[in-house]
Amino acid sequence: MRPSDPRLGRRISALAVLCLSQAIGAIGLAAGAVAGPLLAAQVLGAPGFGPLTLGLLVVGAALSGPAATTAMRRWGRARGLAGC
Repeated sequence: MRPSDPRLGRRISALAVLCLSQAIGAIGLAAGAVAGPLLAAQVLGAPGFGPLTLGLLVVGAALSGPAATTAMRRWGRARGLAGC
């Protein structure tokens, strides 16, 4: 693609939106990973339950990976991400 191609501008703006949404999602995930154990320890009254929330976050991410991969292979990346 040449710099004068109008599609280049759309691709750059789509890439900017994708990068921004990934950054915002990462901030939310990090906040949940930090606040989850603190909240669990306070609500359940035992600090031993604090790491359980982070462990469940990791297990959930590990289990959702194959499902997301299958969806993207079946329906394509855009539809697979929209369905997950």
